Amino acid sequence: MPRFAANLSMLWPELATVPERIGAAARAGFDAAEILFVHDLGLAELRDSLDEHGVRLVLFDADPGNWAAGERGLLCGPDESRFRRSVERAASDAAFLGVGWVNLLAGVPESIPSETALDLCRERLQWAAASYGGSELGFLVEAINPLDMPGYALSTPDAAAALVEDVAHSRVRLQFDAYHAGMVGRDPREVLAAQRPLIGHVQVADVPGRHEPGTGRLDLIGLLSDLDASGYDGWVGCEYQPTRATEETLEWMRRT
Repeated sequence: MPRFAANLSMLWPELATVPERIGAAARAGFDAAEILFVHDLGLAELRDSLDEHGVRLVLFDADPGNWAAGERGLLCGPDESRFRRSVERAASDAAFLGVGWVNLLAGVPESIPSETALDLCRERLQWAAASYGGSELGFLVEAINPLDMPGYALSTPDAAAALVEDVAHSRVRLQFDAYHAGMVGRDPREVLAAQRPLIGHVQVADVPGRHEPGTGRLDLIGLLSDLDASGYDGWVGCEYQPTRATEETLEWMRRT
């Protein structure tokens, strides 16, 4: 059976604070969680809440830049020093929180060709892995579909996989999101079969709507069975928008 992590940024939207959501995750039976960002949170309070409820944080995203101004990650951004500071901060936060994976969002290229943006992504991932990647920390990249994030540098599963292969470092892996694969018309089970050796973390949500498994057209139960059969021992993040009270949307987990 897969090991599930509650996504604290999407689940329990009615709860206003992260500590409240950690408590709700623990009561629902989760012993692990993921979250989008921690750089603007109180880390001591976050760690205390995780410890109090016996929940392990397994993944967060590095600072993506000015989200309100349209930035969606710094990996291919124009400011090298800014990117490096974000990785340094993320590595420090991960060590403080005991987190093993940091997702580095590729970003939306600013007035540069896509090939140049991919070159920047490769070079900066290699630097991050050489500088901070080790037995306790690794870095992830993910594909994000162009409908949800227009202009994103890694808009397809193949583009993200090619980048990880080019970097060729054991501590740089794919964050495989079945939702984003489905949103570009791919069968997530086929993508998983092709990319399994590159995957360090998995996330699930159905298509359309990004809701819980069973609400759309993706065979996510089959995908989770494939994961088990492959020997995957990482985490599966429940990164979906619940259609009703979160606890009522977890029934699908009992069928895995």
